[in-house]
Amino acid sequence: MWTVRLIVPWRDWLRRGFNNPNAHHGFLWHMFDHHGLPENQGGYVFRSDRSRGGPEFLVASQYEPKTEFSEWVESGIRADVNFIPDDVFAKGKRFRFVSRLSPQIRDQKTGKKRPMPQEDVPSWIKHQVRESSICACGVAAVEGAQVCRSRDGSVITNHVVSVRGALEVKDEKLFVKMLVEGIGRGKRFGLGMIVLDIMESVKNG
Repeated sequence: MWTVRLIVPWRDWLRRGFNNPNAHHGFLWHMFDHHGLPENQGGYVFRSDRSRGGPEFLVASQYEPKTEFSEWVESGIRADVNFIPDDVFAKGKRFRFVSRLSPQIRDQKTGKKRPMPQEDVPSWIKHQVRESSICACGVAAVEGAQVCRSRDGSVITNHVVSVRGALEVKDEKLFVKMLVEGIGRGKRFGLGMIVLDIMESVKNG
């Protein structure tokens, strides 16, 4: 599995319109387009954060990224790339994790989707990862509504919760697959990525 940490200067973040999360996916896709992946086909998951060095992305993929863009160098974008072998995730290994998710349920009366109650989120996560790992987790914070504008101008709202917990690997291949594909909805907007403590140690140098 490949991970990339990208630190983007504030001036470039604003110039690229990154305050709208819908702009993130297409920007990051350029690291993987040499593999022939269509822009709308996944191939990686990511999340965005704020740090003292500026806004940053953390990306995970099964594909080796390309980060040597002259335009990025000129803009001051810094990329730290790391490869984590699959055997790091051997059966029985345990990892702490964090994630930003937007789970929903369908209202029985109206038929419309609405945010999942906090108390149901841990069970939903356990169900999502059941084939790859054993999970113990809880909701750390309710971040509220993430409002995004799609390409056609429509507004998309994701109700985001932050989750913390621990995972024990049951199946190495399925575990890695889960890490590079994420869980749940909103992946185009930086949701659904499972960030392990081993990624955080790489991220923090």
